[in-house]
Amino acid sequence: MKKKEICGSICACIFLGLGLFSLIGLPSIVDDAILDGVVLDPNTYDVWGANPGSTNTITVRNFTFFNITNARGFLYRN
Repeated sequence: MKKKEICGSICACIFLGLGLFSLIGLPSIVDDAILDGVVLDPNTYDVWGANPGSTNTITVRNFTFFNITNARGFLYRN
């Protein structure tokens, strides 16, 4: 019976540790990975157009950025 209690305590600690890590540590790791991948500069320009695999196809993407200086006036008065 003592063996089951020890095993249960160890499992509970592992699951508690994984739960805390997924709440505290994982979001920052994912955010860092996303920020590293979305920066478009001369070093990462080829990565943005490359498709996975060995097809050697390049995807052309067009981006449009809008800057609304007076957002409140745009939303409420068109």
